[in-house]
Amino acid sequence: MNVYIIAHGDTCIGMGHVMRCLALAEAFRDIGHKVCFYSKYMQGAEKVRQKGFEVTGYKNADGIASQRADTFHYGTAGELFTDIKEIMNSIQETQDVIIVDSYNVTYGFFENLKVKTRCLAYIDDINAF
Repeated sequence: MNVYIIAHGDTCIGMGHVMRCLALAEAFRDIGHKVCFYSKYMQGAEKVRQKGFEVTGYKNADGIASQRADTFHYGTAGELFTDIKEIMNSIQETQDVIIVDSYNVTYGFFENLKVKTRCLAYIDDINAF
C-alpha cells in the first residue's frame, strides 16, 4: 500500500504535526507499507528524512526543502493555491491513502486531492472539517 502524508513543520509552527505523522508513518512502514511525505518547510523535511522517509516539497539545488516559517501563521489562500499545485505535481500515481495534517485547508483543497487517492484522511484537531 502507498501512503502519502502532507504535514508541514518548522521552528515557528507545525513540528507537532510532523512528529505525530512520523509516528503514523513508522507504524505503516513497520507493517510493510511505502510512505512518502510532502513537507514544505526545511526543518520538517529534514526530520522526515532523518527517520528514513522520502519527502517531497519545495526544494533548493541540494534537494532540501527551501522554505522556512518565519512567523506563526496558518497560511494564506495564495500559499494554499501554491501548495495544492506542488502537491498535485508531486503525486505521480494514485495513492492508496493520503493523510493531511495542516490547518491551511479548504473543501477545494480536499476536492483536488481526492482524485489522487482511494482514501483521503484529515487529522483535524480544531474541528474545522
